[in-house]
Amino acid sequence: MKTKLDNFATAFYVKTDHLLKASPRLAPWWPAVGIAPQLADAELVTLAMMQAMLGFASEARWLRHARSHLRHLFSYLPKQPGYNKRLCKSADLLCRGTRLLTTDSLLRVARRRVDRGLHTGGMRPLQRDRQTFRPGRMGRVRDDPPYPRS
Repeated sequence: MKTKLDNFATAFYVKTDHLLKASPRLAPWWPAVGIAPQLADAELVTLAMMQAMLGFASEARWLRHARSHLRHLFSYLPKQPGYNKRLCKSADLLCRGTRLLTTDSLLRVARRRVDRGLHTGGMRPLQRDRQTFRPGRMGRVRDDPPYPRS
């Protein structure tokens, strides 16, 4: 699991870095004079995507996890307030990174399906056995709504 996560982080960092070099207007503006950020924009997007993919809702909890398990991947990990400020500042870059990841993975899956001779539609053929459609297999349907009626 750890090796796959490391490979994903490295590959996504490289893709985001190439995206930033191809179109630098996506990166947030930084003044020419002053303290340069210690965490690169591509590293920030990689951290944010890993947080979302691993299901961490809390930024503080995510950064604690990253400090203990992912320290070898990142040269610097910011504290929670700095991480939040940088995330808010690079919202456009995060949207582009998300789009890059989804389109790339969707294309890869479609290519794999075409190479294997499978149909590229999103639906699978139905199973024809009777076990699938037994009443107990579909789950219980509740008549009452999940909220109280007034």
